[in-house]
Amino acid sequence: MKTHGKNRSHAVSYRMLSALLVTVALLLLCVSLFVRYRFYVRYDPLFTRHAGLIDELMALQENARYTVRIFDNIETQLKLYEQMDDQRFQKLKTAYAEKRELFSSNLQSMSGIADQLRLDSIAFRKISRYLPFGLEPEYANQIQTVFLSLSDMSQAISNSLPDPDFFQNIDMEDLNRRVEPLGAELKALRDMTDRQSSLHNSRFYRFVEYSMGTLFLLMMLFAFLVRRILQVGVGYAEKSIDLLSRHEYDLSRLPTVNSRFREEKELVRQMGAVLEEQAFLEEVKNAAGRGYVIEDVMENLFRHIRERMPVDRIDLLRINPDNSTASTVSTVMKEYSVPIQQNQTYDLAEGPMKKCLDNEKAVIVKDLEVELGDGEPPGGLAQVFRQGIRSVMILPLFLNGFLYAFLVFGSVKTAQYGMQEEQLGKNIAREISALLEKTLLTKTMFSKLATSFAELVDRKDIETGFHIQRMVAYATLIAQELVTHSDPEYKLNPQVVRDIENNAAIHDIGKVAIPDVILKKPGKLDEAEWEIMRTHTSVGADILHEIRDELEIFRQNFYEVAENIARYHHERWDGKGYPEGLQGCGIPLEARIVAVADVFDAVSSKRAYKEPWPLEDTFSELENISGTHLDPVLVSLFLSKKMEIREIFNRLL
Repeated sequence: MKTHGKNRSHAVSYRMLSALLVTVALLLLCVSLFVRYRFYVRYDPLFTRHAGLIDELMALQENARYTVRIFDNIETQLKLYEQMDDQRFQKLKTAYAEKRELFSSNLQSMSGIADQLRLDSIAFRKISRYLPFGLEPEYANQIQTVFLSLSDMSQAISNSLPDPDFFQNIDMEDLNRRVEPLGAELKALRDMTDRQSSLHNSRFYRFVEYSMGTLFLLMMLFAFLVRRILQVGVGYAEKSIDLLSRHEYDLSRLPTVNSRFREEKELVRQMGAVLEEQAFLEEVKNAAGRGYVIEDVMENLFRHIRERMPVDRIDLLRINPDNSTASTVSTVMKEYSVPIQQNQTYDLAEGPMKKCLDNEKAVIVKDLEVELGDGEPPGGLAQVFRQGIRSVMILPLFLNGFLYAFLVFGSVKTAQYGMQEEQLGKNIAREISALLEKTLLTKTMFSKLATSFAELVDRKDIETGFHIQRMVAYATLIAQELVTHSDPEYKLNPQVVRDIENNAAIHDIGKVAIPDVILKKPGKLDEAEWEIMRTHTSVGADILHEIRDELEIFRQNFYEVAENIARYHHERWDGKGYPEGLQGCGIPLEARIVAVADVFDAVSSKRAYKEPWPLEDTFSELENISGTHLDPVLVSLFLSKKMEIREIFNRLL
């Protein structure tokens, strides 16, 4: 790194390299033309010499065939005259010896010529690598074939033509098999020679006559194009990569390019798109990083993603350890026209989410109505469809190669997600996966700790095991309905709904300071005991207030809703509650919601001092104390959900 500046001064630039390449190419062209000129014009052409050599081979081959006919005649006489006199036998033997010697001499001459042809073709093929219109491979292969045939014929001297003393064992069948193919091979080679000679010479003269000027112009044009490509394309790419490496995505810092070519325009378009997308991903990551809890992260994420993608809803689903279901962690919508069902469970036995889980790839459903069909929808997407979503994109979230959650984008229109949206979605998921995992882990840890601590405190007072879960479920049911309430006095934003769901469990946290003898007393409390019991609201609120003060540095109203719930959930609508005797809408709305849920579960559950009431009697009791103890609007809303209440009660009995 220290010698970077010095090395730069000695480095070869792209322009110098392109000029050097062009110069070398021109020199090679000149050398090629010079060698070709010398080879074809100044010296005897290769193929003219080869034609003469092949003619010699054909003449020698004809002599060899004549000699073979004599061998055939000798073999015929030996068969016809099995009992011949010595004089005739000696003449045949002498003739055989002479012709065998002649045949061998012819073969040696032919092999020498064939070997010369073979060596010429090998040498020429090496030269022609650097020349246009080089030697065709078939020509060299045919020469090799002739050479091999002659080698095969040479074997006949020892195999088919024995020594003169044993000339009776002549094998004409083997000899003919070895000699016969040579004639056709030589004729084919001669035809190739004529064709190659004509082809090379005609192309060469046309090449010399017309191509010199054309090649020069083409080389100059190539040099211009190389220079422009290196000047425009490489320079633009270098600057773009430099900006990317420094995480600076300002397009105005890129050089202005007057694009004349389609490739240049495409380069500018693609690099601009990459920088814009990286700038967007950086914004998304920074926006998501400004949240401390998963809900804030999702809200920030939703606002930014809607600028680039058709998104009306985002769900974060955590995959349960057995991979059989996925549970809603957070849901953000463009318009909360209907209540959001929190803690929704999605079955992963089939459907799009199962496909995403198995393949670990994004899954797009262009039309939920078609995907769901007439029956119960696969993957638990019925609730999403009923809330107006018509197309979804399911993205897997990974951390260290482990798939731990789904990020689901939804749109109220069909066919809103394609390849471009899928690629952007993958990039978003990759950028924020670790952040979502950390905030999800934080939420899970604190939620579990809060619930566990609340249950630990609750066991001091209540014998039933699911009071906390039921009470939270009832409170969340009421809060969700208030998201779309028409009265501004009662309308809740989704953040407060989430705070109620997360913090309702610790409404009685102050009971940790109440002695067991009071909490578990089977009968009614006396006045002194009631005074002690009433302090649990202030004690719990003070605990949460101290936590709020410690977290004030983060400029977030952590535990504000929790403090209000803990302090005011025993206030009454008529002002006769405690600790401050607040009345009507002067009581924080979140405390009024929890009060309805807490009273309903207290009446319908078994306690140390009472037996459980039937649900119908509990419903009637809520109606009786509506307007005095409890907020009548909230009681009316709660009692309109009796089917959901019964489902919660039976599930958490």
